[in-house]
Amino acid sequence: MKLRARKMIFYAFAIVFVIAGAFLFLHAKGYVIDFHRLTLVKTGALYVRIEPTDAHLFIDGKAYPLEDEGFFTKGTLVSGLIPRTYHLEVKKDGFRSWLKDLTVSSGQVATAQFIYLIPEHPSLTPFASQVNNFWITQKGALIQQNDSTLLFENKPIRGNRVVLASPEHTTIITKALDTHFLISLDSPQSALNIDALFFFT
Repeated sequence: MKLRARKMIFYAFAIVFVIAGAFLFLHAKGYVIDFHRLTLVKTGALYVRIEPTDAHLFIDGKAYPLEDEGFFTKGTLVSGLIPRTYHLEVKKDGFRSWLKDLTVSSGQVATAQFIYLIPEHPSLTPFASQVNNFWITQKGALIQQNDSTLLFENKPIRGNRVVLASPEHTTIITKALDTHFLISLDSPQSALNIDALFFFT
């Protein structure tokens, strides 16, 4: 192979390497090509919290899987979205669909929290007859009776007073005498004794 041909091959590979490296670097920084406007844009993201968690999320008609929720991880983050307005639809069989248009901005996270699907034919359960106080949560009704018994979905839970609740009202702290309990409303019959855990006195 002649020297000139080897140089041409070397320069061609060098150009491809520089272009691919620049593309990968920009992509890692969140930049993509907007083919509609033929410009380089920094992507944004969309964060959603949906109840029930087995509902289906569609963005501009495309299905996106919901992330599994844990004790410390809540909601779903959809990243890599080109800045513009998106049409969101959340649906599940037996529930009314939720629809909204949300604008995603460059380098920002648009949020749609507390999306709660309402059953098409809800079953109505009467409250306990001796109700002192009540709270409506994403997981159901929490009731405090006149004798200070706490009921969740008409079943007793630990404690006789609610002292703190998470912003989504899915986790609460109750108190009975001098003992505090951490309760996830996903499994309300399992209560964690915070005082014993942290050796509170």
